[in-house]
Amino acid sequence: MNNLPPSQLLNVLFVTIKNGDKGLAKNITISNQKNIKNELKKIEKIEAIQWALLQTKETEPYSIATEIPVKVNLFIKDIGLIRTKLSFTLVRTSPLSPWKVNIDPLLSTIK
Repeated sequence: MNNLPPSQLLNVLFVTIKNGDKGLAKNITISNQKNIKNELKKIEKIEAIQWALLQTKETEPYSIATEIPVKVNLFIKDIGLIRTKLSFTLVRTSPLSPWKVNIDPLLSTIK
């Protein structure tokens, strides 16, 4: 997964969330939240998820940040259906480093 382009990594993240794998989600994400382990527990509330990347243009090879808009349909336990468009920022520390997804837009959608 270290060499995946941003759009594919984002798809991996959504499949990971769909499968409820918090461990893998933690490895491929970053967050501005102080306690990311606690915040990732929110994905347990997701009973179903559908997504569509709205832009899949390839990122420049030496870029260290990119943003990808995503249309997301979530079915949240005790809440119901949420349809939204989220913008995910993906970053890396150098052109040779793996991409990481900032998961905050998704976590802030789940109460």
